[in-house]
Amino acid sequence: MKFFKPVVTMLVMICLGPKSSLCIGQQLQADGPEAVLSAMLTDLAQCDARSQDADLRAVSTMLEAARRLDESNPDAIILLAESLEALGDGWGAAKALGNYIALAPEDEVALAKAISLNLEALQTSEQRQEYLSSLAIRAGVPDGVKGVIFQELARLSFEAAEEERAWALVNQAITADAYNLAARQKMLEHPEVEGNIFQRLRLLTQMVRINPLRVQVIWDFANTLDEIGLHLEAQKWYKYALGVHLAGASGSEITADVLLDLGSSYVLSQDYDKALLILDRLVKQHPERVDIRIWLSRAKAGRGQKEDAETQLSATEELLLEQVQQNPSDLTAVSQAAWFYLQDKPDKDKAMELSNKAMELDAENSRAQLCMGLALLGDGQIGAARTQLEPLTENEAWARLGMIRAMLAEEGTEEKEEEIMRAVQAAFSLHPGGWVGLALRELARTQDVNIDMNAYVDSYRQTIGMELGNAAELRDFYRHPEDYLFLKILPSKPDYDYREPVMLHISLSNMGSMVIAMGPGMMLNPRVVMSVRLSGGLQRELKHDFVSLYKKRRMNPGQGLSTTVRLDRGELRKLLRQCPQETVTIRISCILDPQVVGQDEYFPSLAGQASKEAVLVHYGFRPSREAMERLYRVLEEGSVRSKIHTTVLLGDLLANSQHPQAIAEAKKPRAVNEEQITAALVETAQDADWRVRAWLGEALQFVRLDGQLSKALADQIRDPHWFVRLMGVRAAGNRGQSWREILRRVAETDSDPLVRQMASIYVSGGAAAEDK
Repeated sequence: MKFFKPVVTMLVMICLGPKSSLCIGQQLQADGPEAVLSAMLTDLAQCDARSQDADLRAVSTMLEAARRLDESNPDAIILLAESLEALGDGWGAAKALGNYIALAPEDEVALAKAISLNLEALQTSEQRQEYLSSLAIRAGVPDGVKGVIFQELARLSFEAAEEERAWALVNQAITADAYNLAARQKMLEHPEVEGNIFQRLRLLTQMVRINPLRVQVIWDFANTLDEIGLHLEAQKWYKYALGVHLAGASGSEITADVLLDLGSSYVLSQDYDKALLILDRLVKQHPERVDIRIWLSRAKAGRGQKEDAETQLSATEELLLEQVQQNPSDLTAVSQAAWFYLQDKPDKDKAMELSNKAMELDAENSRAQLCMGLALLGDGQIGAARTQLEPLTENEAWARLGMIRAMLAEEGTEEKEEEIMRAVQAAFSLHPGGWVGLALRELARTQDVNIDMNAYVDSYRQTIGMELGNAAELRDFYRHPEDYLFLKILPSKPDYDYREPVMLHISLSNMGSMVIAMGPGMMLNPRVVMSVRLSGGLQRELKHDFVSLYKKRRMNPGQGLSTTVRLDRGELRKLLRQCPQETVTIRISCILDPQVVGQDEYFPSLAGQASKEAVLVHYGFRPSREAMERLYRVLEEGSVRSKIHTTVLLGDLLANSQHPQAIAEAKKPRAVNEEQITAALVETAQDADWRVRAWLGEALQFVRLDGQLSKALADQIRDPHWFVRLMGVRAAGNRGQSWREILRRVAETDSDPLVRQMASIYVSGGAAAEDK
């Protein structure tokens, strides 16, 4: 229990921490010199993380250093959390997320993630429940996160077999967050919902509104519309679901069960020609399916093709009897055959025989009990039939229909007219559509029961309209998502010189009237994959890079999401640094909510879209005499930031001169004075400002070291300032065996834990075989 208390304390800080306007992607504007350096180091860590040979341990150490330099840098902290989680340090990631949320309380996705990580760290169910319960009553927790908290509490209660409490918590999850799709999905399993078509319809309608792209939910909704007699509306949603399925390019076929649902709906709406088009083909493809044959016989009978209908019934009968003969202990086969003789080809003797067999196999099975009750009714055993059927009437419309027929068969029917009317009304309210709904309508007509059955259907239609909203817009969304969501990418400026980071702004706006529920498995997963193509001095198509816009769980009409990311990171940054004299045109395109095909090919999901291409020019540095003299003057009298950029540029110019063919297609670089650049870099190692000294190691990343530069790097590793030493260790860690012993001593003796940690990472990971 000692471990549990700090966790709760941390989450209290998360929920109630100080507010801040800072968010990911913003450039820090703090006054302190460490803030600027922290932002630059965070950029550098992101670049390292995207390198092919990235070591996340080293990246995490850099981000720890960035946080130490500026504790109000949210970019560093959230990236640190992601790195630690990837390394398997869930507790460290949760702690970092707690610090981040105190700076960015609007990021409810990060808060939900922190809660999840803390749950994993707790050892017992009691600890988890106590922890979640303490959060559920906290002020300031966003509704979406409260929904997740109640949902997790419900899961723990189900595991503890506390059913009543668990269902109450599921309901609280829905109340807290109306867009909690998982909680609504769970509520469909509630016993009262399973047996109440109105409750089920309402839930499914809400689920379709939350995510109109989840095919199974749409199909269940259409099935339910058929059950309540809204067959034309059901068919719209069936066809819409088929369209979503095909547009999703899932590669899976449309199953026979799916097509049978649509075909049977056409039978119920008496659109027999459309039904026959589907059912005839299904029977040819699946001649062994008795359910398909039964619906085909009904379609043919409705179309007036009585002989063909009888042929199908005879074929169905042969299949059913063959199945029973082959599997006499198969309850499903026996009860299906009994039902056939009760409903489709009435035969009271065979129905009774098979119903008895079903009861012998499992007397507790509700389907067997229903068959037995209706068989007794058909055999004239009215009292026994009522006894058998009455316990089933709460959730089974066929049992209610049987009870009505039993009442009609009894003496004194005229005296029971009101009771019969109430029974018909109750049965119809339970199941006004489908085959049983047609039977109820026919019974009401023949018995002259005066009930406005359309009133039930109209009330259902009104409920659907209220819960669903703009159904036409929902159904149109997947066809034209760009009409509802506007994705825009824009470079911060059209051209950049060599010293500037290339920044790209990505924004997404909700232009429709729907609320867009976001996250994995929801209507939209708000992440973007960027593709970069280079032309001009370099001709390349680079690996995809991902950016997340996911901070909120939903986006209301008129709202938007945005972020600004550094584009020149990873492979692109390496290319630009290795060819500092080349001018390159950079073309960027993005895909919102991407799906992958094959190994590395992406296309937009149903809610996604491709952006328009953005173009910018990255100008190389022309090392004329005047330009080089300006660089050297900057090292003498420039600002800290300009000195840092100039130091890196000089290092890259030197490396480019040493390795002119590092990038094969690049033009031969203009000559530079290597000795003069080396002297300038050596002098930088003695700069009075520790921030400038720290960046020398980064400037030497691609440089082949001579004696002077090796000594300068060694001096950096011995510098009085911990950050200068850290960056020196990082630079030496990418070098050859000659630096290994130095790093080992640093790992053992340095006074700063982060410096020791960085050195240990490179020592444990080995060093390159040859000196660079």
